[in-house]
Amino acid sequence: MSGTGKKKSTSKKKTPKKAEPAKTQPAPSQSVNLEPDLAEEFKDLFSKIEKEHHDYLTSVIKNPIMQFQGSTVSEYLKLVEERGLPRAAAIALDSRDYSKGNAWEQAQMNVMNAILPQNRELKPLIKKAVEDGSTRAVKWYPEVCGNPQEIIEVLKPVLSAPEPKRRFWAAIHLSKHYQDAGDLVPVLIEGLGTDWIAFKQENSSTGITGRGECARALARLGKKGEPARAELEKQLKSPTIDAADASEIAGALYQLTQNAEPVLRDLAVVAERVLTQKRGFTLHSGDKDMLMSLKNLIKTWREGGQGGDENLEQKIAFLESEIKYHFPS
Repeated sequence: MSGTGKKKSTSKKKTPKKAEPAKTQPAPSQSVNLEPDLAEEFKDLFSKIEKEHHDYLTSVIKNPIMQFQGSTVSEYLKLVEERGLPRAAAIALDSRDYSKGNAWEQAQMNVMNAILPQNRELKPLIKKAVEDGSTRAVKWYPEVCGNPQEIIEVLKPVLSAPEPKRRFWAAIHLSKHYQDAGDLVPVLIEGLGTDWIAFKQENSSTGITGRGECARALARLGKKGEPARAELEKQLKSPTIDAADASEIAGALYQLTQNAEPVLRDLAVVAERVLTQKRGFTLHSGDKDMLMSLKNLIKTWREGGQGGDENLEQKIAFLESEIKYHFPS
């Protein structure tokens, strides 16, 4: 028989699987708007940095300056990859400042100017670096921010930071905007008694160390800085005090005491030491600043009618001749 009597079984058609949705992460060349080879070269960088900064990083990579100062730009991008953009930006700001006034470093300064983020992006980055514990960011935040109220809000908590230089820089900056002596003076006294380098181009050109920066900040506080008086006097009498620092400390002391003679006596000792050590050599700008401070104190002392000490009169006569020699006009 040709038939078996069995019905043919009809198999159910399998429902095709729905296609998986495409991954939302685009290919590197699409996400960062770079040629495939460059996207591949910098894929680790883009994978570590928040997407909101990808356009900025792309602009750095594609900046024409890359062709002329490629090593500097590459070092910066490597720093961004290793340290994160906020800290890298703070380091770049420091590098740019270091290059000022140095003809050999002008090329690097120009590179930093070309590749640093615009201020609207730089400001929150440096703020983030402050919060993450960067000393350089504390140093440069006021310059980037420019808003006194925001400077106070961001830097006031740093006064209790564990790292001394962060505390010192915060107090120095806040002395311009937030003059609560109870918060600032103890930190500035600590900075005044600490041997530390401020590391700014201005400090390199004048010779002012961290001590001098703290003394300058105390001078801004005026009478509120009275608790620092003993430390200021101690530092001005130190046989190793630098001339530029002595100038700032003398200024702060006079602000506090309004008594020129004792400040003049101590600053005169510093001036004699510096002039003896540098006889025949060109004076540093910080040395000249100290002599100008001395000149102003002598004038104030004479106008106040404070005389009669023959030894002091002789010392001042000698120093006045030196001042005229270095400042003929």
